[in-house]
Amino acid sequence: MQAFEGAIGQEDGRLDLGVHAEFPVAPQLVKDEEAPATILHIWDERRRTFDMGFVSDEHRALAAWPGVYEEYWRALKELLRSPLYTDCQFRIGESAGSLARELPVRLETGVVELFEAGINAHEASSLSRLHESLVNALSGLVLDITFARIACEGRTCPEQHPEPTDLAPDQNIGAPTRAA
Repeated sequence: MQAFEGAIGQEDGRLDLGVHAEFPVAPQLVKDEEAPATILHIWDERRRTFDMGFVSDEHRALAAWPGVYEEYWRALKELLRSPLYTDCQFRIGESAGSLARELPVRLETGVVELFEAGINAHEASSLSRLHESLVNALSGLVLDITFARIACEGRTCPEQHPEPTDLAPDQNIGAPTRAA
């Protein structure tokens, strides 16, 4: 979004390669046809609440523990009504903007550059709105999953939900852990 207004990033030429996490076992993802009615209801509520047309893999993995997932959704719905949630979401977007200024390459996709690339005024306006929507959606998803992570790490009664629902009898992946 910032590159629409002018150049961002730095021309220092140094690129630090990220270290990607390695997961020896893929998470168990709940499919629509396997999900209990309560989970399907939560997913429908999420789609309406966040104006999204899909259920992320993170939520499909969390749904393997229906009891935990239902508690998490009830708590998150309450938090969504709080101005604190909106403020946190705004701050995540603001932080992303600050980090964009530190990119190790210079980016510029201002109006002139877009027109030179053959994009008309209507398409440029649509791109700007799309980027704004994307920042809003991604900052909300980051906050959402962070809330879920805190819920998984901080729960005090692991015996209440020790194993995921038996969706695939040959897979027993246990309760979520920090490594997960």
